[in-house]
Amino acid sequence: MIKEQHNTYSLEFKLQAVLLSAHPNIQSKEVAECLNIHPFMLSRWKKEMKEKKLTGKRTITIPAANLQKANS
Repeated sequence: MIKEQHNTYSLEFKLQAVLLSAHPNIQSKEVAECLNIHPFMLSRWKKEMKEKKLTGKRTITIPAANLQKANS
């Protein structure tokens, strides 16, 4: 049986990906493609950020309006 290898991403990487996807002129799909991650993973990170589960040494807050635009 072949075991799948899973990538582990740093908190900083996740936060930067979420911030990029919150930009009004950039689609989440484009961010995911550029970072070589699955769009669902980016969606999950955005959800975790919204629910304040994606935290670490420093907390970054994205205005709700920008996050809602990024989810569409």
